[in-house]
Amino acid sequence: MNNVLYASVLCLSYQSHRYTLSMTTHVSNMAADMVQSERLEAEATVHHDLALEHANKAEADQLEATTLQQHVAELEADMEREELIVETNLVKEDEFHAKAVEEQAEADTLAVQVATTE
Repeated sequence: MNNVLYASVLCLSYQSHRYTLSMTTHVSNMAADMVQSERLEAEATVHHDLALEHANKAEADQLEATTLQQHVAELEADMEREELIVETNLVKEDEFHAKAVEEQAEADTLAVQVATTE
């Protein structure tokens, strides 16, 4: 009977040891999972921060592009105004030249009249 009792105690001790070992392994695995989870969370935070940084840079680049497009539009409008001024000046120059030719012709006519009356 002592042998049976001893065998039962040994069996219970073995089962207890296996349970303890199983629980220890389970707790170790949980701790490792928690460490990995914290590491992944830290990596995710870094990636999130980088994504925000890139989004802010993209927004700033978009704003700069919009500003440059507005500047280009202003320069094109200025260029169109300058072209109109140049065209107006060319028309005025042609008018002044025609008037000068007329006045020169009148002066020549008067000079001829003065020369013939003398």
